[in-house]
Amino acid sequence: MAEETTSPEAKSSFKRRQTILGMLLCAVLILGATWYAVWALLHREAGVLVVISRPPGAEVILNSRPTNLLTPAFLSDLPADTFTVTLRREGHRPVPTLQHATIQPNETTRTIFFMAPISPYDTRELPEIGTPFKDWNWRVVRVECEPESAAIWVDRREIHVRPPLTLLLEGGTHRIELFWPDGRQAQEAVTLRPGQATQTLRLKPE
Repeated sequence: MAEETTSPEAKSSFKRRQTILGMLLCAVLILGATWYAVWALLHREAGVLVVISRPPGAEVILNSRPTNLLTPAFLSDLPADTFTVTLRREGHRPVPTLQHATIQPNETTRTIFFMAPISPYDTRELPEIGTPFKDWNWRVVRVECEPESAAIWVDRREIHVRPPLTLLLEGGTHRIELFWPDGRQAQEAVTLRPGQATQTLRLKPE
């Protein structure tokens, strides 16, 4: 019985089908990855944390790590999660000592501390502080205004805390707007880049 042989034309056709199937598979994978990236961007579960102290000027400590932010502070685009928050200021103790802030997607969470002077007889330990965050993509912006009665909006979102204010924002371009009670306003676009030091914006009515 003679052995069956495959003609060159059949082999060539088989290879073409393999190539076409491989290209289609790659196209499907690329489209799937693109769709997932767009979906993740549109459904990003992130929120905002505002930390206030009385008196102001205390450093925000997030998950036992310093942030270089002074209260009142605005922390943008935090992942939806629960964070431990405390404050540090020379000669003062935060009351309460520690708070747990649960960040909800697309919502603003606020924590308020009272900074009490430490008496000579107060031997209680303060919260432990670890090393600073190294992998954050966020940058620090200090916003000051004259007069200080302006409401501040960041990327079309009202902060509900009056400047002077410390902001923690993602890298990129952000729109800062100030509105005074008499109707005057000021705005500025700030671009934040990796490795950039703290920026200070001093805005006056236009």
